Amino acid sequence: IIIAAFPTIINAAAEKTGVSNTINLIIIVTVLTLFYLQFRLYVKVEKQGQDVTKLVREIAMKEKKR
Repeated sequence: IIIAAFPTIINAAAEKTGVSNTINLIIIVTVLTLFYLQFRLYVKVEKQGQDVTKLVREIAMKEKKR
């Protein structure tokens, strides 16, 4: 929406970064954003896996004490 409302901002950003075409800049920014979001999802899933492992170990220790 911002791109459609203010195309001069994208053109200026493309010129400052040295990208030859505005659409190339949009694609680069989109790909980088997707990589960032994928990394954040990976970190969250990894954390959940660690949490599950911790819970399983705690449950196993409680059952062993019985």
